[in-house]
Amino acid sequence: MTDLSKERALMINNLFIRFDAVFPAAIHTLKDNGTLGSAKYEWMLALIENGVTSAEQLEQGIKMARNSGDTFLPPMAKFIKWCKPSHEDIGAPCVDQAYNEACQKSHPCYGEEKNWSHEAVRYAAYKAGSHFLRTEPISKSKPVFEKYYAQACEDFSCGRIMAQIETRIPTLKERQECGHFVKYGYEIPEKLKWVAEYFQGK
Repeated sequence: MTDLSKERALMINNLFIRFDAVFPAAIHTLKDNGTLGSAKYEWMLALIENGVTSAEQLEQGIKMARNSGDTFLPPMAKFIKWCKPSHEDIGAPCVDQAYNEACQKSHPCYGEEKNWSHEAVRYAAYKAGSHFLRTEPISKSKPVFEKYYAQACEDFSCGRIMAQIETRIPTLKERQECGHFVKYGYEIPEKLKWVAEYFQGK
């Protein structure tokens, strides 16, 4: 057994120990009919496939399980959802409000100090990119932002609070390359759009 396999086995065994305390009747039933092992295997696959592998995520799920009032083991999909708290759980705005804020503050006139409503909004906006949010249609930019926002909310709830994002300064080579495209009116490549944006915000 590899180290990764051992780690995953330990993860699912610890989870079912917690389940035994929260849903004792359900676990005893699995033990009695000899399906506990297969249940653990299916749960492990479901958690890994849905990106629920950290101790913080599982702890969040257990917390929700304790407060659910359920007496039976929840469906996998329900527990996975418990492990991924929503924006409401961390006091962040809904996706639509967060996206609108990110698009509005992507304009250079806001400068560096944008006074974000929540750290998760700031992080998602940074990951999506101001130029991308400002120039792409909603059909393309919103799904990208939503992906980063969901991750940011999850990180925030698990205590992985995003540290101050450092502003990357373009190198001389990147400035020269970007300047060449601007000077001759060529379309700026995607990899250099952030350089143009950097100077637009100055």
